[in-house]
Amino acid sequence: MAESAGEEVFQKPISNPDFISILVPTRARPEMFRRMLESLQAHTAKPELLDVWAYVDDDDAIMHQARAASQFAGLPFQVHFYTGVPGLSQGGMVNKLWRVCASNAGIYMCGVDDHLFITPGWDEQVRAAFNKYPDRIALAYPVDQSARPEDVTIIILSAEWVNLTGRFMTEYFQAWFDDTWMDEVSQFVQRKIAVPAVLQQEGQRGVARRLRNYPFWLGFYICMREVRLLEALKLLAAIHGENTEAYRQAVQQAQALADRQPMQFPSLFDVWTPELELKIAGRSRPEAFADIPVSYWDVELAACRLLLKKMDLRLAKGYDRGVTNLIETLLHALYFRRHPWRMAKEYLRPFIRQGKFAATLANLARLAGLLLRLTVVGLRHKLKLRKKLHKLLGKEGSQKKEG
Repeated sequence: MAESAGEEVFQKPISNPDFISILVPTRARPEMFRRMLESLQAHTAKPELLDVWAYVDDDDAIMHQARAASQFAGLPFQVHFYTGVPGLSQGGMVNKLWRVCASNAGIYMCGVDDHLFITPGWDEQVRAAFNKYPDRIALAYPVDQSARPEDVTIIILSAEWVNLTGRFMTEYFQAWFDDTWMDEVSQFVQRKIAVPAVLQQEGQRGVARRLRNYPFWLGFYICMREVRLLEALKLLAAIHGENTEAYRQAVQQAQALADRQPMQFPSLFDVWTPELELKIAGRSRPEAFADIPVSYWDVELAACRLLLKKMDLRLAKGYDRGVTNLIETLLHALYFRRHPWRMAKEYLRPFIRQGKFAATLANLARLAGLLLRLTVVGLRHKLKLRKKLHKLLGKEGSQKKEG
């Protein structure tokens, strides 16, 4: 997660502003990873100013065998591997790679192992995009042929940007939203740069295998806009300097952009079903979710705690639309409010399959506590909200009588 207020932000030295480090989480796809590396070799203008850092799960036997067989050797740039625990979010893996990356690059790119570089000299285009700004604080993104031209799907950041925020990505999300988060921040800062370099996805667009409880995460993303705006203000202060007229104008523009974008929940909240989620995640039956790591629930609970904290702060100030959004989102943590038992079975199945019955009972108690807490929290805040609404309506009624 990002550092809390008052904590020192992690920073890295910058050895060469033009050096590019590509950070690539990958799992069990050595042939595809090798083809991505070969496309880099064929289209990079200055391979001496490039390296690749790959996150590999410690239980990924396929990738470990490929490394032992030297399948990734013989390239004009260094390829480094970091072996870590499985189940981390995309942001968690990329942030870990950024922290351990020893090249101290000036530019960091979140790579994707199923995309090929097809533009000669793409790296020079990226360097030029950042060097046009004296402070180099910007987000660049290449053309992803599997997405709309305006969508940021592959994030490239300057070291100056990452040092200010203390991370490459958030670690809130297991699937989706990280790129959308960074896209919105770059728009608030007005430093979103489209690079003409093209990346081509191998095969058809893949499924979102990490997708789980999308309505909850959509609501969480919407409710966290204030955090994105604060992140943008930090970057704007570094760009313009605090207490300057340029900074004040940039802040006003960022706030106006945030106010223009809708905050209400889309109609997808009403039509989303477990069956639709299975289809989008590329799964044929609920049991197929069993390979989602049990650490997912820790991620969701951490997100719930953040929302509870925000809800308490907003309720202390009075009722507004944001409180309703927070309540809706928290209730969706109960798996669409209708399937807590399915949620329990998916959570416990990996332990049962491994014969860990003591762990099964312990986690059953843990899950029951989680569900009970969320249920009580939802009811408690609904009651609070009802009281505040009655109080508010009572005040309005008395004012009308007095009028």
